[in-house]
Amino acid sequence: MEQDFAYDMLRSQDIYLAPICLLLLLFFVRTIKKRYSGTPLEKYVFPAALLRFVGAFIYTLVIAYYYGFG
Repeated sequence: MEQDFAYDMLRSQDIYLAPICLLLLLFFVRTIKKRYSGTPLEKYVFPAALLRFVGAFIYTLVIAYYYGFG
């Protein structure tokens, strides 16, 4: 029997857990940015982290689409 694509893709916990995890990751990035304060790398820390988060999200969607859920 073929499963629906959205089956187990999102659950009710994802509504509040995803923003909490994103805020924790952004807090972590902010602490790393403080470590590079006064260096030329400081301006690249946040855009690099944001690019990594977006890339991970897109990669997850592609894998879920092509390979399914398991």
